[in-house]
Amino acid sequence: MCGVHYAHCLCVLGVRVHCVSAHAYKQDKLLTLRLLYDHCSRLITNAWEVGSVPQAWKDASIVTIDKKGDRTDCRNYRGISLLSIAGKIFARILLNRISTHITPEVVPETQCGFRGNWTTVDMIFCLRQLQEKCNEQDRPLVFVDFNKAFDTVGRTRLWQLLRKYGCPEKFTTMIEALHTGMMANVSVGGEVSESFGVTNGVKQGCVLPPHALLHLPISNADEAFRDMGDGIYIQSRQNADLFNVAHFRVKTKTTRILMRELLFADDSALVAHSAEEMQKIVNAFSDASKKFGLKINIKKTEVLYQPNSTRTREEDIMVDGNKLNSVLEFTYFGSTI
Repeated sequence: MCGVHYAHCLCVLGVRVHCVSAHAYKQDKLLTLRLLYDHCSRLITNAWEVGSVPQAWKDASIVTIDKKGDRTDCRNYRGISLLSIAGKIFARILLNRISTHITPEVVPETQCGFRGNWTTVDMIFCLRQLQEKCNEQDRPLVFVDFNKAFDTVGRTRLWQLLRKYGCPEKFTTMIEALHTGMMANVSVGGEVSESFGVTNGVKQGCVLPPHALLHLPISNADEAFRDMGDGIYIQSRQNADLFNVAHFRVKTKTTRILMRELLFADDSALVAHSAEEMQKIVNAFSDASKKFGLKINIKKTEVLYQPNSTRTREEDIMVDGNKLNSVLEFTYFGSTI
Protein backbone atom coordinates (compact mmCIF):
# COMPACT_ATOMS: atom_id res chain seq x y z
CA MET A 1 0.00 0.00 0.00
CA CYS A 2 1.37 3.40 -0.96
CA GLY A 3 2.21 5.56 2.08
CA VAL A 4 1.08 8.70 0.25
CA HIS A 5 -2.37 7.19 -0.39
CA TYR A 6 -2.60 6.05 3.24
CA ALA A 7 -1.59 9.42 4.70
CA HIS A 8 -4.09 11.17 2.43
CA CYS A 9 -6.83 8.82 3.61
CA LEU A 10 -6.11 9.66 7.25
CA CYS A 11 -6.62 13.35 6.52
CA VAL A 12 -9.93 13.09 4.68
CA LEU A 13 -11.86 10.65 6.89
CA GLY A 14 -13.95 12.00 9.74
CA VAL A 15 -16.46 9.41 10.99
CA ARG A 16 -16.09 7.15 14.08
CA VAL A 17 -17.30 3.59 13.62
CA HIS A 18 -16.35 0.15 14.98
CA CYS A 19 -14.47 1.55 18.01
CA VAL A 20 -11.58 3.07 16.01
CA SER A 21 -12.03 6.73 15.13
CA ALA A 22 -10.45 8.68 12.32
CA HIS A 23 -9.11 11.01 15.02
CA ALA A 24 -7.21 8.09 16.54
CA TYR A 25 -5.75 7.21 13.16
CA LYS A 26 -4.38 10.72 12.57
CA GLN A 27 -3.79 12.15 16.09
CA ASP A 28 -0.03 11.66 15.89
CA LYS A 29 0.81 11.07 12.27
CA LEU A 30 4.33 9.77 12.87
CA LEU A 31 3.19 7.42 15.62
CA THR A 32 0.15 6.41 13.58
CA LEU A 33 2.22 5.59 10.53
CA ARG A 34 4.67 3.66 12.70
CA LEU A 35 2.12 1.61 14.66
CA LEU A 36 -0.77 1.25 12.25
CA TYR A 37 0.76 1.37 8.80
CA ASP A 38 2.20 -2.14 8.87
CA HIS A 39 -0.94 -3.64 10.40
CA CYS A 40 -3.33 -1.84 8.05
CA SER A 41 -1.07 -2.59 5.10
CA ARG A 42 -1.14 -6.31 5.90
CA LEU A 43 -4.93 -6.28 6.17
CA ILE A 44 -5.35 -4.51 2.84
CA THR A 45 -2.69 -6.60 1.09
CA ASN A 46 -4.36 -9.78 2.33
CA ALA A 47 -7.78 -8.57 1.17
CA TRP A 48 -6.32 -7.75 -2.24
CA GLU A 49 -4.61 -11.13 -2.62
CA VAL A 50 -7.54 -13.19 -1.34
CA GLY A 51 -10.17 -11.18 -3.22
CA SER A 52 -12.45 -10.70 -0.20
CA VAL A 53 -12.71 -8.21 2.65
CA PRO A 54 -13.61 -8.50 6.36
CA GLN A 55 -17.34 -8.41 7.09
CA ALA A 56 -16.88 -5.24 9.17
CA TRP A 57 -15.71 -3.40 6.05
CA LYS A 58 -18.97 -4.24 4.28
CA ASP A 59 -21.45 -3.49 7.03
CA ALA A 60 -23.04 -0.11 7.70
CA SER A 61 -24.94 1.68 10.42
CA ILE A 62 -27.48 3.92 8.70
CA VAL A 63 -28.47 7.30 10.14
CA THR A 64 -31.07 9.56 8.57
CA ILE A 65 -30.79 13.19 7.53
CA ASP A 66 -33.99 15.07 6.80
CA LYS A 67 -34.27 16.93 3.52
CA LYS A 68 -36.74 19.67 2.69
CA GLY A 69 -40.41 18.84 3.03
CA ASP A 70 -42.69 17.16 5.55
CA ARG A 71 -40.58 15.53 8.28
CA THR A 72 -43.32 12.99 8.98
CA ASP A 73 -42.87 11.59 5.46
CA CYS A 74 -40.14 8.93 5.36
CA ARG A 75 -39.47 9.74 1.71
CA ASN A 76 -38.06 13.12 2.75
CA TYR A 77 -35.12 11.55 4.57
CA ARG A 78 -31.75 10.49 3.21
CA GLY A 79 -29.92 7.53 4.70
CA ILE A 80 -26.18 7.97 5.31
CA SER A 81 -24.03 4.89 5.90
CA LEU A 82 -21.53 5.08 8.77
CA LEU A 83 -18.73 2.72 7.78
CA SER A 84 -15.60 1.10 9.15
CA ILE A 85 -12.66 3.52 8.92
CA ALA A 86 -10.32 0.75 7.77
CA GLY A 87 -12.80 -0.12 5.03
CA LYS A 88 -13.01 3.53 4.00
CA ILE A 89 -9.21 3.70 3.77
CA PHE A 90 -9.28 0.67 1.48
CA ALA A 91 -12.05 2.23 -0.64
CA ARG A 92 -10.09 5.49 -0.92
CA ILE A 93 -6.98 3.63 -2.06
CA LEU A 94 -9.01 1.82 -4.73
CA LEU A 95 -10.51 5.12 -5.87
CA ASN A 96 -7.13 6.87 -6.03
CA ARG A 97 -5.80 4.08 -8.23
CA ILE A 98 -8.70 3.82 -10.68
CA SER A 99 -9.98 7.41 -10.97
CA THR A 100 -7.09 8.64 -13.10
CA HIS A 101 -7.21 5.42 -15.12
CA ILE A 102 -10.80 5.40 -16.37
CA THR A 103 -12.42 8.79 -15.71
CA PRO A 104 -10.65 11.15 -18.15
CA GLU A 105 -10.98 8.84 -21.15
CA VAL A 106 -14.61 7.76 -20.89
CA VAL A 107 -16.50 10.58 -19.19
CA PRO A 108 -17.87 13.11 -21.71
CA GLU A 109 -17.89 16.86 -21.22
CA THR A 110 -21.62 16.76 -20.47
CA GLN A 111 -20.88 14.96 -17.16
CA CYS A 112 -19.37 17.27 -14.53
CA GLY A 113 -20.11 15.32 -11.35
CA PHE A 114 -17.30 14.00 -9.11
CA ARG A 115 -14.53 15.11 -11.45
CA GLY A 116 -11.43 17.08 -10.57
CA ASN A 117 -11.51 20.75 -11.58
CA TRP A 118 -15.18 20.47 -12.60
CA THR A 119 -17.76 22.17 -10.41
CA THR A 120 -21.42 23.08 -10.30
CA VAL A 121 -20.40 26.53 -11.56
CA ASP A 122 -19.57 25.00 -14.95
CA MET A 123 -23.02 23.44 -15.19
CA ILE A 124 -24.80 26.57 -13.99
CA PHE A 125 -22.99 28.66 -16.62
CA CYS A 126 -23.81 26.20 -19.43
CA LEU A 127 -27.41 25.91 -18.33
CA ARG A 128 -27.87 29.67 -18.11
CA GLN A 129 -26.58 30.01 -21.66
CA LEU A 130 -28.99 27.31 -22.83
CA GLN A 131 -31.83 28.82 -20.82
CA GLU A 132 -31.26 32.20 -22.45
CA LYS A 133 -31.29 30.70 -25.95
CA CYS A 134 -34.23 28.43 -25.16
CA ASN A 135 -36.23 31.46 -24.06
CA GLU A 136 -35.31 33.42 -27.20
CA GLN A 137 -35.94 30.51 -29.57
CA ASP A 138 -38.91 28.91 -27.81
CA ARG A 139 -37.11 25.74 -26.67
CA PRO A 140 -38.18 23.57 -23.69
CA LEU A 141 -35.98 22.54 -20.76
CA VAL A 142 -36.69 19.53 -18.53
CA PHE A 143 -34.92 18.82 -15.22
CA VAL A 144 -34.91 15.12 -14.35
CA ASP A 145 -34.68 13.78 -10.80
CA PHE A 146 -34.31 10.07 -10.06
CA ASN A 147 -36.08 8.46 -7.14
CA LYS A 148 -33.47 7.26 -4.58
CA ALA A 149 -30.73 6.58 -7.14
CA PHE A 150 -28.20 5.39 -4.53
CA ASP A 151 -30.70 2.98 -2.99
CA THR A 152 -32.32 1.51 -6.10
CA VAL A 153 -29.56 1.07 -8.66
CA GLY A 154 -28.96 -2.54 -9.66
CA ARG A 155 -25.52 -3.66 -8.53
CA THR A 156 -25.03 -6.24 -11.28
CA ARG A 157 -25.57 -3.63 -13.96
CA LEU A 158 -23.27 -1.21 -12.14
CA TRP A 159 -20.41 -3.72 -12.06
CA GLN A 160 -20.99 -4.37 -15.76
CA LEU A 161 -20.66 -0.65 -16.45
CA LEU A 162 -17.38 -0.43 -14.54
CA ARG A 163 -15.97 -3.22 -16.69
CA LYS A 164 -17.39 -1.64 -19.84
CA TYR A 165 -15.67 1.67 -19.13
CA GLY A 166 -12.27 0.10 -18.52
CA CYS A 167 -12.08 -0.56 -14.80
CA PRO A 168 -9.56 -3.43 -14.33
CA GLU A 169 -11.17 -6.73 -13.37
CA LYS A 170 -9.31 -6.97 -10.05
CA PHE A 171 -10.55 -3.54 -8.95
CA THR A 172 -14.11 -4.34 -9.98
CA THR A 173 -13.92 -7.60 -8.00
CA MET A 174 -12.78 -5.74 -4.88
CA ILE A 175 -15.55 -3.14 -5.23
CA GLU A 176 -18.04 -6.00 -5.51
CA ALA A 177 -16.51 -7.60 -2.41
CA LEU A 178 -17.22 -4.43 -0.40
CA HIS A 179 -20.93 -4.80 -1.21
CA THR A 180 -21.61 -8.54 -1.49
CA GLY A 181 -23.03 -9.91 1.77
CA MET A 182 -23.50 -6.43 3.22
CA MET A 183 -25.49 -6.12 6.45
CA ALA A 184 -26.88 -2.90 7.89
CA ASN A 185 -28.81 -1.53 10.83
CA VAL A 186 -30.64 1.76 11.37
CA SER A 187 -29.73 4.08 14.23
CA VAL A 188 -32.44 6.55 15.29
CA GLY A 189 -32.71 8.46 18.57
CA GLY A 190 -30.02 6.40 20.26
CA GLU A 191 -31.72 3.09 19.41
CA VAL A 192 -30.35 0.58 16.91
CA SER A 193 -32.45 -1.80 14.84
CA GLU A 194 -31.68 -5.44 14.14
CA SER A 195 -29.28 -6.05 11.28
CA PHE A 196 -30.69 -6.86 7.85
CA GLY A 197 -29.22 -7.81 4.50
CA VAL A 198 -28.76 -5.23 1.74
CA THR A 199 -28.71 -6.62 -1.79
CA ASN A 200 -29.51 -3.53 -3.86
CA GLY A 201 -28.14 -0.03 -4.17
CA VAL A 202 -24.84 1.39 -2.94
CA LYS A 203 -23.64 3.09 0.24
CA GLN A 204 -24.14 6.82 0.75
CA GLY A 205 -21.07 7.64 2.81
CA CYS A 206 -18.51 5.60 0.88
CA VAL A 207 -16.22 7.40 -1.58
CA LEU A 208 -16.55 4.76 -4.31
CA PRO A 209 -20.28 4.78 -5.21
CA PRO A 210 -20.49 8.41 -6.41
CA HIS A 211 -17.66 7.84 -8.86
CA ALA A 212 -19.19 4.55 -9.97
CA LEU A 213 -22.64 6.12 -10.28
CA LEU A 214 -21.45 8.93 -12.54
CA HIS A 215 -21.16 6.31 -15.30
CA LEU A 216 -24.86 5.45 -14.98
CA PRO A 217 -26.25 8.65 -16.53
CA ILE A 218 -23.59 8.42 -19.25
CA SER A 219 -24.51 4.85 -20.17
CA ASN A 220 -28.16 5.71 -19.66
CA ALA A 221 -27.87 8.56 -22.18
CA ASP A 222 -25.94 6.34 -24.59
CA GLU A 223 -28.64 3.68 -24.33
CA ALA A 224 -31.49 6.17 -24.69
CA PHE A 225 -30.13 8.30 -27.53
CA ARG A 226 -28.18 5.72 -29.52
CA ASP A 227 -30.22 6.11 -32.72
CA MET A 228 -31.66 9.55 -32.02
CA GLY A 229 -30.64 12.81 -33.68
CA ASP A 230 -32.96 15.03 -31.66
CA GLY A 231 -31.50 17.80 -29.55
CA ILE A 232 -29.97 21.22 -30.11
CA TYR A 233 -27.03 21.64 -32.48
CA ILE A 234 -24.52 24.33 -31.55
CA GLN A 235 -22.20 25.60 -34.26
CA SER A 236 -18.75 26.80 -33.26
CA ARG A 237 -15.56 27.99 -34.90
CA GLN A 238 -12.39 28.15 -32.84
CA ASN A 239 -10.43 30.58 -35.02
CA ALA A 240 -13.32 33.01 -35.54
CA ASP A 241 -13.72 36.49 -34.17
CA LEU A 242 -16.22 36.13 -31.33
CA PHE A 243 -18.16 39.24 -32.38
CA ASN A 244 -18.02 38.67 -36.15
CA VAL A 245 -21.27 36.84 -36.88
CA ALA A 246 -20.41 36.53 -40.59
CA HIS A 247 -17.68 33.98 -39.75
CA PHE A 248 -20.31 31.59 -38.43
CA ARG A 249 -22.25 31.68 -41.69
CA VAL A 250 -19.32 30.10 -43.51
CA LYS A 251 -19.76 26.33 -43.73
CA THR A 252 -16.05 25.53 -43.68
CA LYS A 253 -13.91 25.32 -40.51
CA THR A 254 -16.99 25.07 -38.31
CA THR A 255 -17.94 22.37 -35.81
CA ARG A 256 -21.46 21.27 -34.93
CA ILE A 257 -22.01 19.92 -31.43
CA LEU A 258 -25.22 18.13 -30.45
CA MET A 259 -26.47 19.24 -27.04
CA ARG A 260 -29.12 17.04 -25.49
CA GLU A 261 -28.27 16.54 -21.83
CA LEU A 262 -26.32 18.19 -19.03
CA LEU A 263 -25.30 15.74 -16.32
CA PHE A 264 -24.00 16.26 -12.80
CA ALA A 265 -23.79 12.84 -11.15
CA ASP A 266 -27.40 11.58 -11.33
CA ASP A 267 -28.97 15.03 -11.91
CA SER A 268 -29.92 15.59 -15.54
CA ALA A 269 -31.16 18.51 -17.62
CA LEU A 270 -32.60 17.77 -21.08
CA VAL A 271 -33.00 20.19 -24.00
CA ALA A 272 -34.71 19.93 -27.38
CA HIS A 273 -35.97 22.04 -30.29
CA SER A 274 -39.66 21.45 -29.64
CA ALA A 275 -42.11 19.90 -27.20
CA GLU A 276 -42.54 16.95 -29.58
CA GLU A 277 -38.79 16.30 -29.66
CA MET A 278 -38.59 16.75 -25.90
CA GLN A 279 -41.30 14.16 -25.38
CA LYS A 280 -39.33 11.67 -27.50
CA ILE A 281 -36.16 12.40 -25.53
CA VAL A 282 -37.91 12.07 -22.15
CA ASN A 283 -39.56 8.79 -23.22
CA ALA A 284 -36.24 7.33 -24.35
CA PHE A 285 -34.48 8.54 -21.20
CA SER A 286 -37.18 7.06 -18.95
CA ASP A 287 -37.17 3.69 -20.74
CA ALA A 288 -33.38 3.42 -20.58
CA SER A 289 -33.36 4.38 -16.88
CA LYS A 290 -35.59 1.45 -15.99
CA LYS A 291 -33.01 -0.97 -17.40
CA PHE A 292 -30.57 0.28 -14.76
CA GLY A 293 -33.06 0.02 -11.90
CA LEU A 294 -33.70 3.77 -11.84
CA LYS A 295 -37.09 5.44 -11.80
CA ILE A 296 -37.82 9.07 -12.59
CA ASN A 297 -39.31 10.97 -9.66
CA ILE A 298 -42.47 12.49 -11.15
CA LYS A 299 -42.96 14.99 -8.32
CA LYS A 300 -39.46 16.47 -8.59
CA THR A 301 -38.99 16.29 -12.37
CA GLU A 302 -40.09 19.63 -13.81
CA VAL A 303 -40.41 21.52 -17.09
CA LEU A 304 -39.04 25.06 -17.13
CA TYR A 305 -41.85 27.12 -18.63
CA GLN A 306 -40.72 30.47 -20.06
CA PRO A 307 -43.67 32.37 -21.56
CA ASN A 308 -42.86 34.86 -24.29
CA SER A 309 -44.64 36.63 -27.14
CA THR A 310 -44.89 33.44 -29.19
CA ARG A 311 -45.58 30.95 -26.41
CA THR A 312 -48.26 31.47 -23.82
CA ARG A 313 -49.26 27.83 -23.17
CA GLU A 314 -47.42 25.40 -20.93
CA GLU A 315 -45.81 22.39 -22.58
CA ASP A 316 -47.42 19.02 -21.81
CA ILE A 317 -44.49 16.66 -21.19
CA MET A 318 -45.45 13.21 -19.89
CA VAL A 319 -43.62 10.41 -18.07
CA ASP A 320 -45.40 7.05 -17.80
CA GLY A 321 -48.74 8.75 -18.41
CA ASN A 322 -48.13 11.43 -15.76
CA LYS A 323 -47.91 15.09 -16.76
CA LEU A 324 -44.78 16.81 -15.48
CA ASN A 325 -45.17 19.96 -13.45
CA SER A 326 -44.35 23.20 -15.30
CA VAL A 327 -42.54 25.93 -13.36
CA LEU A 328 -41.55 29.52 -14.08
CA GLU A 329 -38.23 29.12 -12.26
CA PHE A 330 -36.05 26.23 -11.13
CA THR A 331 -33.33 26.06 -8.48
CA TYR A 332 -30.34 24.36 -10.08
CA PHE A 333 -27.49 23.67 -7.62
CA GLY A 334 -28.46 26.68 -5.54
CA SER A 335 -28.88 29.02 -8.51
CA THR A 336 -32.38 30.10 -9.53
CA ILE A 337 -32.82 29.66 -13.27
